[in-house]
Amino acid sequence: MEDVIVKQRLLGKGTYGKVYMAVCRDGGLLLAVKSSAFTRSSFVLREKDILLSLSDCPDVIQCFGGYASIEVDGYLVYNLLLEYAPGGSLKTLMKRRGGKLSEPEVRHYARMIVRGLCHMHERGLTHCDLKPDNVLVFPGKDGGNVVKIADFGMARRDGEQEVLEVRFRGTPAYMSPESLAFEEYEAPMDVWSLGCTVVELVTGQRPWNRCKGVNEIVENVVVKSEVPNIPKYLSESGKDFLVRCFERDPRRRWTAEKLMNHSFVAPIPTQMVMNDLPSSRCCHPHRPQACLLWWSVLVLHRFQLLVWFLLHGIPFLPGCILFLQYFQIFHFLPDAVRLRLIREAFLSCIAFESFCSSSLAVILINNCYKFHVYAKC
Repeated sequence: MEDVIVKQRLLGKGTYGKVYMAVCRDGGLLLAVKSSAFTRSSFVLREKDILLSLSDCPDVIQCFGGYASIEVDGYLVYNLLLEYAPGGSLKTLMKRRGGKLSEPEVRHYARMIVRGLCHMHERGLTHCDLKPDNVLVFPGKDGGNVVKIADFGMARRDGEQEVLEVRFRGTPAYMSPESLAFEEYEAPMDVWSLGCTVVELVTGQRPWNRCKGVNEIVENVVVKSEVPNIPKYLSESGKDFLVRCFERDPRRRWTAEKLMNHSFVAPIPTQMVMNDLPSSRCCHPHRPQACLLWWSVLVLHRFQLLVWFLLHGIPFLPGCILFLQYFQIFHFLPDAVRLRLIREAFLSCIAFESFCSSSLAVILINNCYKFHVYAKC
């Protein structure tokens, strides 16, 4: 399997391993690979089992199995194959939006998260670490975004014995009173974390961000019986939704199934979400912003790649396409633009006499097929 999956760059680090972007040699499919030292792979194997049991849930990241391999440094690791999210996490989306999201957009994402929690809780699973960092963003079919819950490293099955060697099962700033005080890791904990996530998306501020440490968070939530601040500028529906999430008694806190019927997460047209975005950011959230600074930085850092193309007999325009594909930019361009680029590049390859350019012409034909535009050629 290691001959088929090629790790390309590090995406992030977690408690039990590292996550890489990888490409499958057979077809060029992009994947996310979570790698963990084999001696600690029991946690990753457990996560694989949980994700496979949720494979029919569209609001949970997909798992494609796993395999063991020996790394360059000689260490034996276990690799978990996951769906790759080109949009990053909700946390990174917030940064692209200027620090926070609009309420219609938050409602749009909250509905998907609640729906994912319903699937999990019905099957006796509690995520235990729901937060913007663990919700991934994907391009939707209608031009908007869809989100999926990820990172089940802390997840717990009902009735399961405690196996994690950590002080808290989750991130303290998002944990409920009963989980902090009595280590009760049940479905109501996820609902409290959902409320914290919504507050952060709307305000751009992490819950309890003024607390200096974990002990101060525990003091506020457990001893002083405080709840995260609900923004005054939020709609009445949004405020009521958060009140239901922040009910201190877990027995009275609304379940995910009940929240599914709340007006705050009622379905809204994607166009309404897109129209509410800031005017400078109304393009597809995954496409690079067409600003001079962005392109200048990109070209300065990667110009040597284009030079290599030219020195090896590859025409400029096809070289640009390879350059854009290498950084996962090309497939975010509009279909009409991609088609025009492929057409012009194909003609350029035919006119350019070199072995590399002839081979590249075949690759471009394959791209026409992959993008379902070959009929228009």
